[in-house]
Amino acid sequence: MKSFILLVILSCLLATAFGANEGHCYSEATGRLEYNQVQNLKNCQQALCNEDGTIDTKGCPELEAGDRELVQDDTKDFPECCPTV
Repeated sequence: MKSFILLVILSCLLATAFGANEGHCYSEATGRLEYNQVQNLKNCQQALCNEDGTIDTKGCPELEAGDRELVQDDTKDFPECCPTV
């Protein structure tokens, strides 16, 4: 029983010391983000670091332009950069 308890404690310590998230998220596209941090990405997208270590991304909605030209302003942040007709 002592060995089992020691093993559980050791496992908890190792998980804390070498935890995957350690209060942040990481991807090659965003780099390191702190929990709940939002970052604007290229191509008019936005990333959000969740507390479970995952990253959600948002992009512009698809628009039906017909024969009209879609205009996207890449100098602005999401969502103001999204295409308009």
